[in-house]
Amino acid sequence: MKNFIFILISISVFSINGYSQESVTVTGLADGKQWQIIEKAIYESEYKIDKFNPAENTLLTNWIQWKALTIENRGIIKIELSGQDATISMVQRSYKTKDGWDDALGKLSKKNKKKYLEGLADKITEINASEEMTADAVLNSILFPTFKPTTTVLGVEWDLDSIYQYKDNKTTKIVLVMFFTLTNTNNYPVQMDVCLWHAKFEGIRDKLQNCKPDGIGKPFGVRYSSHIGPGEKASGTFYYYTSTEIITKIPKYRQGHRVNEEGGDLIIYDIKIPYYAK
Repeated sequence: MKNFIFILISISVFSINGYSQESVTVTGLADGKQWQIIEKAIYESEYKIDKFNPAENTLLTNWIQWKALTIENRGIIKIELSGQDATISMVQRSYKTKDGWDDALGKLSKKNKKKYLEGLADKITEINASEEMTADAVLNSILFPTFKPTTTVLGVEWDLDSIYQYKDNKTTKIVLVMFFTLTNTNNYPVQMDVCLWHAKFEGIRDKLQNCKPDGIGKPFGVRYSSHIGPGEKASGTFYYYTSTEIITKIPKYRQGHRVNEEGGDLIIYDIKIPYYAK
């Protein structure tokens, strides 16, 4: 009978409101958006991501530190994803001694479990329940960058109006064409200097071994230079020769340029490209 009572007490201590003492599980995350939701929750909780392993479906935050009485403690939040369920736990807990950091004994206190594990779980649940917050998580994800038609670099807004490719009948190569509208959002004029030789198409290098800048806007050539006043717009048309293979998507496009002699990088992710025959 004493053993039976002990078991009941243990259950009440280590399973509180559905949370286990060692971990917390959030279920029913939006399919295909799980990590983006978790990522947003981590940043909104003012933590930072240290290691992300998509192959193993695990993520580790950086060290989180707190004081218990006068003793410094620290730990790392670990998140494991299984389908649409995320399990949150605190790993590598340690406390500070005069000789450095030593492994912490025992379990995470109820107070810290509620603050760090349940707190993060609640934030994940809140974002997952909101279509608007979930959409924002996907749009602004760093772990899984997504396409944004408008990007601002050094105060100049680049708007990718359209992109397409076609076959050059003379060379039999595919020509990639990108149309941009540039808006100077600074309160002073800027001198834009863009060289197509500095373009990089990451993730599809094998298809772009023969990538050669062909021209950009007017004047025809591989360099674009434009003076744009405050609030004014300018347009640029970028032409690139690629290989003879049609490209359906650019995982990461990077175009180096200068604004008033200051170096900048235009970066656009996950660009889908239609094909039009001329």
